[in-house]
Amino acid sequence: MLNKLRNYWPIISLLLIAFLLCARNYTPGTFLSGWDTLHPEFNFGLAFQRYIIGVFRVEQGLGAVAAHSDMADLPRLVILYIVHFILPLNFLRYFYIFLNIIAGTLGMYFFLNKHLLKQKTASFLGALFYLLNIGTMQIFNVPFEMFTTLFMTLPLIFYFATSYLSDPTQRGKNLLFFCILALLNSPSAYASTLWYVFFAGFFIYFFAFSLVNRKENAKSIRSFFTLIIALLTVNLFWLAPNIYFVIFHAKEVGQANINLLFSDQAFLKNKEFGTIGNLLLLKSFYFDWNIYQGNNVFTDLLLPYVRYFNNILVLILSYGLGLSFLTGVFLSAKKLKLKFIPLFLLLGFCLFFLINENFPTAPIYNLFQNYFPFFKEAFRFPDDKILNLYVFLVSIFFGYFVLFVIEKLKKLNFRLESIFAVIIVILIYGYSLPSFAGNFINTAMRVKIPNQYFQLFDYLNQQPDTLRVANLPINSPYGWVYYNWGYQGAGFLYFGIKQPLLDRDFDRWSP
Repeated sequence: MLNKLRNYWPIISLLLIAFLLCARNYTPGTFLSGWDTLHPEFNFGLAFQRYIIGVFRVEQGLGAVAAHSDMADLPRLVILYIVHFILPLNFLRYFYIFLNIIAGTLGMYFFLNKHLLKQKTASFLGALFYLLNIGTMQIFNVPFEMFTTLFMTLPLIFYFATSYLSDPTQRGKNLLFFCILALLNSPSAYASTLWYVFFAGFFIYFFAFSLVNRKENAKSIRSFFTLIIALLTVNLFWLAPNIYFVIFHAKEVGQANINLLFSDQAFLKNKEFGTIGNLLLLKSFYFDWNIYQGNNVFTDLLLPYVRYFNNILVLILSYGLGLSFLTGVFLSAKKLKLKFIPLFLLLGFCLFFLINENFPTAPIYNLFQNYFPFFKEAFRFPDDKILNLYVFLVSIFFGYFVLFVIEKLKKLNFRLESIFAVIIVILIYGYSLPSFAGNFINTAMRVKIPNQYFQLFDYLNQQPDTLRVANLPINSPYGWVYYNWGYQGAGFLYFGIKQPLLDRDFDRWSP
């Protein structure tokens, strides 16, 4: 029994670390709510109705064609509905976010160990870096389900896609699991731009993968297009309505006053972080973004991390880890030879968006912005649209760096591998210390929603559907609200009431 457990030490270790991280970022008695928040659990019947017939959003003010792909959130809604029978209401969103953390970390280990590194210790450390790097923290700090879902499903989708293309004996099983993961990934399309970026990255990587492996598998190109057709087919339930919106209504989003006031400022924040130093440190615009602290005071969103990284030793450690995955790029290129091309192309795709209007991608990026107006609005936050893919890639490269060191150490003494692994774990833990102090998920996102709001939901749901509700005051054009009991964000009332709601957050979707 003990020997069997030893064989699974990477999985057990990753589970324990991920559970500890979740426990340290949970506040009992609170809802995980704030910023861009989805709360279909406030009224499951209403949520199912709206998601299933969600091409036109009757609840958004006077009605609007669906800009967000609300329907894409159906798989998550089913999961929440199932677990709501055993978990309290205020823990449901915590549960889903924690599930993303744990399953994504294990998925990364399986992908690295099965298809890339094929060495337990290196795969364990690569998966650990995938969990605890600063980029991942920015995905979860103000959690929005579409980003956290992609963190979970990305390595698993790549795992089964690679298995399908590489193993002719298990084609049916791997294609089935790929389709299941593609469906579970659909909540990442809530704001569809993120899914389109994922799809483009998937297409680039696996098209190149099938080309470089065509000698080993004559049907690799055909198999690749089978995956693409399966991926599109599984997502057609939300994809078709979204394509309709993009064709006929996308211009309205760019012309909305709320976006005209805010989009350029948002993009310039992203441009600020498109430098080599920030790419190595995995820093995005979140490191220069504010959050409301109360009493008319705003402070840094990532204040605990900003202070922590002001320590010169921590900064040196951060650059050391950055140089490690940068070294891993060259080491993987040397080791994989032609098979490095898919990783190289995907890295170039990520860097194009992360560098954006900085040198050397500025001329091409400006060309897209000038000639494709929707591109400018869709990618006003290029950092967060590409961060998932970039974190995924740098974790792979970090794994290759670790693998190289381990292979060298094994030639000297097999025990050195364990010592090296322990040292790396300690360094990663030290680098991510604020995360284990409860800052991985921002403390401002853990709030106690007063019971009066649920009383309001009950009251309004007893009133006629024909009523319209106005959320007053509506003096701010930004649709971003601050409640004195702690909540801040795009609002949550419309998840609990069946009537249409006049709310400024809907201004951006329809004139």
